[in-house]
Amino acid sequence: MLPLRSKLDSGRFFYTGDDIVTKDPVCGMNVDENNSQYRLEHNGKQYSFCSEQCKNKFEQHPEQYARSAA
Repeated sequence: MLPLRSKLDSGRFFYTGDDIVTKDPVCGMNVDENNSQYRLEHNGKQYSFCSEQCKNKFEQHPEQYARSAA
């Protein structure tokens, strides 16, 4: 996992060091694991998503996406 980048007013990014970024298992986008509003647990592992759409796709075919996230 990578630290989250925060955006400055200038449009540049910096790492805060406090936040944890993980990959959305459906689309591969970086997601702030601590602040994502789209999360679920599958087989004892917590997953975070960038959107409700990605979360719904995962819920429909969890084994397909859980394998690719491993």
